[in-house]
Amino acid sequence: CAIVLIVLSGILVVLNIQGRFDKLDSDSLLLTDCRGIIMLERNGISYTTSDKTVLREDDRITCKTGSTAKVLVNDGYLVLGDGSQIEIAESVNSHFVMNVDEGEVFVNVTNGISMEFGGRQVDIADAVACLSVRKGAQSISVYLGRVFDAQAGQIIEWIHDEVSVRECSINSLNDFNI
Repeated sequence: CAIVLIVLSGILVVLNIQGRFDKLDSDSLLLTDCRGIIMLERNGISYTTSDKTVLREDDRITCKTGSTAKVLVNDGYLVLGDGSQIEIAESVNSHFVMNVDEGEVFVNVTNGISMEFGGRQVDIADAVACLSVRKGAQSISVYLGRVFDAQAGQIIEWIHDEVSVRECSINSLNDFNI
């Protein structure tokens, strides 16, 4: 009888960590459209995840090579590209802060989200943009609206400590953007 209780307790702990008992509400982030291997690290435990996972503060999502996933946020969404790694830094009263450690994140939001990368924080609202984070260089291509100092049709780039804004060109698009 004690062994059965221990096994059941273990199963319940695993299911809780995986978010099987989480309820989706208006302040939740939802991981959907998972293609390929998507790793979720929660409470120090890393495992492959699937569609319809409710995300929590401090969750770290990693899209392995050839993988993509979508995160539904408020009235918009983020698409995580191949090799992207993000962490949910804050999730309070429909205010979300995400740390982007590397990769590309396509953002389409109305109410806004804060993205942290390379020691910077940029608020994105009423915009469609693509954030690219690589070692020593980050950029945001703005397709609709305004982000930081760039408006639609422009790219803002940070290379080490220098920042520049330039016009988008067809050559700046890659497979993920298209």
